[in-house]
Formats: sequence, C-alpha cells, structure tokens
Amino acid sequence: MTVSESWRMLDRVGFARNPLNALCSRTGDLSYAQLHQVVTQRADEFRQQGLAMNDVLLLPMAKDPSDVINVLAATTVTGATLLCSAQTPQTLLTQLQTQATVYLTDREQGIFTRLREGLDMALMTESEPRLGVLSSGSTGTPKRIWHRLSHFIHSAEGSNRLLPLSTAGFSLVSLPLHHVGGLGVVFRALISGRPLLFDQPADDAKTYQQYPIARVSLVPTQLHRLMQQSMPRKPRQVLLGGAPIPDTLITQARERGWQLHRSYGLSEMASQVMTEVSVNHWQCLPHVQCASRGGEILVQGDSLFLGYGDPWQPQQTLLDGWLATGDMAEISGSRFRFVGRRDNQFISGGENVCPETIEQAFINAGLVNHIVIVPQADDEWGAKTVAVLDPVSGVDLERLRDFARQQLLPHEQPKHYYQWQADAALKVQRPSLIAKVNNNDLDDLT
Repeated sequence: MTVSESWRMLDRVGFARNPLNALCSRTGDLSYAQLHQVVTQRADEFRQQGLAMNDVLLLPMAKDPSDVINVLAATTVTGATLLCSAQTPQTLLTQLQTQATVYLTDREQGIFTRLREGLDMALMTESEPRLGVLSSGSTGTPKRIWHRLSHFIHSAEGSNRLLPLSTAGFSLVSLPLHHVGGLGVVFRALISGRPLLFDQPADDAKTYQQYPIARVSLVPTQLHRLMQQSMPRKPRQVLLGGAPIPDTLITQARERGWQLHRSYGLSEMASQVMTEVSVNHWQCLPHVQCASRGGEILVQGDSLFLGYGDPWQPQQTLLDGWLATGDMAEISGSRFRFVGRRDNQFISGGENVCPETIEQAFINAGLVNHIVIVPQADDEWGAKTVAVLDPVSGVDLERLRDFARQQLLPHEQPKHYYQWQADAALKVQRPSLIAKVNNNDLDDLT
C-alpha cells in the first residue's frame, strides 16, 4: 500500500467535500474540508523544508488540533514518523533524536530541524508510511513500536463495528495523542466523519454539561473523579481501561446509568484488542484473533505491529504468527479477566506472587488511591513482597495490615509499606520503584 492509498483509506468520508466539523477547540472549529486543506498545506510546507520519504521524523505531540494536522501531514510526506510527548525529558529526547533524521521544533508552525541525512532510498522496502509510538516504559526503557498507518485504520474500523459511533455528539480527546489510546480516539472519529472535541477536561462534569459527548475514553482515575460530581448529562459511550479498575467504581457508574465498555489493548496492536460490548460479555475486535497459552494472551490480526527499533528493519518475535503479549488473563467464552503482567511476577519464599492480583484486592476494598506491589531483596524470602501506596483518607497502617492478614496468602502479604510517590508518567514505572525500594530511597508509611 502506498502513501496515497493509505490516505484514501483514511479519507473515506470525503474530507475535501465534507462541510461537517472535524476538529473543535477553543481557538475555533475546522470542518473536514478545511482539515483537508490545512493538512495539504502543512504537507507542502514539510516538503519545502526538505522532508522526504527516506526520513524519520521525530514528532512531539500534545492534545491540540495542530498535532493531529502535523501527524496527518507527516504520514503523506515521510516514510516514518515517531511520536513522542511534547513533555519528553531532555535526556530521553536527546536519545530519541539519535534515532531520527528530522525533529519538529515548532509544533504550531510546522518547522523542523534536520539532524542528519535520510536513509539510502534503495534500502526502503515499501512505500506505505510507518507510524511509531513509544512503549509506556513501565518495564524499563521505552521501546519504539512501529506500525503501518493502515494498522491504526484497521483498529479504528474494528472498534467502530463493535461499538458504532453516534451520529450526533463529539468524541472527546481525553488521552495523550502520542500513545495508541489517544490515536485510537482520533482515527475512530476521522474514519466516521465525526467531530473531535479538544481543550475540555475529561474528568470535569462541566464538559459533559456544555457539550454532547458521544464517546469518551477514560482511565479509572478520571471516572472516579466524575463519580464525585453531579452528572445530569452523561456521555453515550465510555471506553474504560489503562489501569486496574475497582469493582465498586464499575458498580457505582452502572447504577447511575453509565454505558461502560471495559477494554483490553496494547501498543503492539494499535490500541484495542478486546472490548466489553455488554455487561460481562467481551468480544475481540473483528480484525483480531485472540488465544491463550498457559494463561498468557496471544494475539494476531491486521493491526499487528511491524516490530521494535529501526522503522526500516523492525524486530519482532512471533510464535507461528502469534504475538505473545506477556499479559496473563482468565478467558472463558465471552468472559475476560485481566490477571497481570508475566514479567511483573516474582517468587517469594518459593511461591509465585502476582502483583496485580494483590493491588486489585486493596483497590476493591476501597483502602487505597494508588498501590504498586514490588519485590524487595531479602535473605529469608529471597524476595519479599512490599507495597508502595497512597491510602484513602482515614485508613491507617494497622488497618492495611489487618486486611492483608485476613484476605491474602502469607507470601502475598506485604512485609513492608512505603509511601506513594507521585509520577507524571502514563503508567507506573515499576523498575524505578524496585530500585528505590532496594536502595532504601522511599519513606516508610507511618
């Protein structure tokens, strides 16, 4: 598939002739026809600056209409575009720049700096644009995950087939656009000709009172904040995922009439893999196949990534065409329960410890706002189970210990409790916490 074919696949609603709104923000609205015009203009500006198919563009992203314009323009000009956060720390940014040939220095104006010459065109194996995202880094240094542009379109199509977008109302841009969750929000709206709403907080009831929201993707923290507010108008569809979800939160929201759809996905599949289409009834997206081996989820399908690392020679390891996700789950018919990451598990006193199971127990009991279970080196246990947490107001250390003694197995019970440290990252940085625990760099919970 070529660049022009990928664009036609995305532009199925006829952008150039569509008068309906596409991008809506405080600075003004753009119709699909206007979006087509400004994307074409931005692509021409990129070409005039020397951007070409053999370049790798490092593209900082926030949650702004200009970022959508930049990524759409880039994928019509260059062969590979790697997305990163506009808030990327300088150390990581410097590292990422060594992997790119061009860096966008001005997101609003579309001005970039050339870092080095592009790849020899003879080494490029295909012309379809590649779009890369970084892994969350929750298990170490972020990896570059490469997709074809068409993978995101297949993912969006599959999601919209399971959960059709309403013909009225906005899709709220609620997640970072440099990750697959945010990109999924954008592509699901674009291929359906629906409007995207920017600049409005997803965890503020006023957003839903002022605007008709057809669909929003939330993490549990955002939903929790909304449950503390009066919500006379609810969004029509809520996709929920990204972190452990308290059972009490799900029950509370559904009792208040919220249409929740829990979802499981991963960057390597360009967002969603499986979604709860109705209560406790999960389905794989139509383009995805799921299997289980020893409790580990295996996936394949039209949105499966090209690989990690170099966009032109990406590396991936498949098992007869299947990707072993490293995610453990219980799957029975249409029922699905996420258990945890295989690489987060550890052995304590000869017993396997699944951190996510313990974390979910504390969360479901309503005792903590945040919790991470990690191993700490120990002469007796080999690795002892410890907790880094932020207790709910009024919950003291003794109550946490009593709960653990009553509800958890001996090897699962935290042997020590540390105070939570706020982190701006999308996901918990477990390796960092493990290092801090073992270096005695965290304060005790008192």
